[in-house]
Amino acid sequence: MSVRPPPRVPAWLLGHYFARRRQPEVIGDLTELFEARLQLRGRFNAAVWFWSQLVSFPFHRVRERFHRTKAPSSRRPGGIQPPKRGAGIGAFSQDLRYAVRRLRQSPGFTAIAVTIMGLGIGANTAIFSIVNAVLFKSLPYEQPQELVRLFTTSDDGTTPSAVSYPDFLDYRDRQDLFAGVVAHTAAVVNLVTDGGPEVVFSEYVSADFFALVGIAPALGRAFVPSEDEIGTEAVALLSHRAWVGRYGADPAIIGTPVRLNGRPVTIVGVGPKEFTGTMVGVTSDFWISLGTAALIEPSQKDARSERGQHRLSVTARLAKGVTIEQATLAMEAFGRQLAEEYPETNANRNVITMRANDVRLHPFIDAALYPVAGFLMAVVGLVLLVACTNLANLLLVRASSRRKEVAVRLAMGATRRRLVSQLLTESTLLGVFGGLLGLVFAYWSARFITSVQPPIPVPIAVDLRLDATVLGFVVVLSVATGVIFGLVPALRASRPNVVATLRDESRLFGKARRRFGLTNVLVVGQVAVSLMLLIVAGLFL
Repeated sequence: MSVRPPPRVPAWLLGHYFARRRQPEVIGDLTELFEARLQLRGRFNAAVWFWSQLVSFPFHRVRERFHRTKAPSSRRPGGIQPPKRGAGIGAFSQDLRYAVRRLRQSPGFTAIAVTIMGLGIGANTAIFSIVNAVLFKSLPYEQPQELVRLFTTSDDGTTPSAVSYPDFLDYRDRQDLFAGVVAHTAAVVNLVTDGGPEVVFSEYVSADFFALVGIAPALGRAFVPSEDEIGTEAVALLSHRAWVGRYGADPAIIGTPVRLNGRPVTIVGVGPKEFTGTMVGVTSDFWISLGTAALIEPSQKDARSERGQHRLSVTARLAKGVTIEQATLAMEAFGRQLAEEYPETNANRNVITMRANDVRLHPFIDAALYPVAGFLMAVVGLVLLVACTNLANLLLVRASSRRKEVAVRLAMGATRRRLVSQLLTESTLLGVFGGLLGLVFAYWSARFITSVQPPIPVPIAVDLRLDATVLGFVVVLSVATGVIFGLVPALRASRPNVVATLRDESRLFGKARRRFGLTNVLVVGQVAVSLMLLIVAGLFL
């Protein structure tokens, strides 16, 4: 018993137009092919093939319409038509395929151009990733937009300064404004080991610090409130970096005492890997409770009772429904109240409230970091300018070698706009490939830069993981350089003397080489910028 196709099929499978006008033709063709396959492959195979062809028919028609080209026009020889409205995607797809073929036909040129762009974009990406990690990346805290930093102004009432311990206690009592207030400060202590004393960078933090910022220890526990008081057991948390580097990630470190400034301190927990400390770009080895700080450093004990000693950085989380503007106004009024109550120590002092994400190290230090970051970005921007000038020169030379090709296409009816679009697609594609190579170069160069530790007891650690900001920077930079520095070569290449080029290309090209043109200007600019960069680098060293 043979398997026959159904005499009629649902109209929606073939579409309205084909169901009314071409259904018999389509069904007839499928039936003939079905009968041939039935004899060769068997009943089941033929039936499966028939229905698969029928169901996929509408998709084939859509693809056919998408890629369909119109017949040549008598008004434009060669059948080259300007793109119609709505044909932008198809034109771009055609330009992209042609650009890939042209670049594959010139592997040497492509490799050199991509390498040049990769080095320039990579240098910019490496510096930007460091600048982004230090100045712009959000803090690794839970809901960082709710966190604020509180500063006491200096005696002149303008410069942000640290907070005294009694003032910190007064801030902590403002439960109408804050869900919690914590204190922390940097510390340099001596770690006594079998090999002798070693200076390590640490931080003193209040007991509820980790709970307030939403950081859970990777091992062990955080501090408890009683460990802020003097006389309790001396405890500390070990950083993940120190746990791995000093103690080989041994979980038995929990409960083990270490000697800090000659006093035994028990390790109660290990911090998470992604948290390096409250100071961006600097990693701590230990976090020590404020009660322990008063034991291992006697001056900390005196500072707990003296309102005039300003040593602490203060971080607070806004209470629910409180905005930073409201907290700012309330704390300014509270600062004036403290100045009236304690004129000996708080006269002319105010309270400054800032978003935690806007403070990286300290407002005074941050003010110097931004110009340095701008200077570094300007320097690597000049490096990219040199690289792009090289690319523009290569594209100009390449355009000169393609004069006859461009002249033939213009003679056949291609528009200048279409040619410029094609050439810009090639230069943009080079920029994109250079951006991909630049990401690899940026990763390794940034790792190398941050691996160089200066001769100070402060370990430098910057989170250089790629995020959306860095990737967006690379994409914009790659496309922009490809378009901007490919535009002039594209415009020049698309405007040849068609008749003269078709008659004698070599004579025209030789005449162009004897002129002091754009290529020479670009070379002079390259040498000038490179010399300036060498002088700046020498002065910097």
